[in-house]
Amino acid sequence: MLYVVSKTDDAEAFEATLRSSLKSIHKQYPDLDIRWINNNEWQVVIPASIVKTHEMRFSSVMKVYLGYLAAGEIPAWERSHMKAKYYTTTKAYELAK
Repeated sequence: MLYVVSKTDDAEAFEATLRSSLKSIHKQYPDLDIRWINNNEWQVVIPASIVKTHEMRFSSVMKVYLGYLAAGEIPAWERSHMKAKYYTTTKAYELAK
């Protein structure tokens, strides 16, 4: 689930901005919608037709990994992301002890 919270008090203007933003990505992500929850909070409603299953995501990630393996190198941006994930995970583990 995805929620969006406005930092402004103008809920109508914010909702209009959200709807406009969804229209701008409609071709890529059809049928997205928003639902007002309370005060300045909306839920982005993601239809089942565009939700990827675990198997679909695994297949996609595996293809990318195999591409890196074939190239013999992981891109610099991916290395920095991996370092950040490693740091976050090890710090969390350290704090959990």
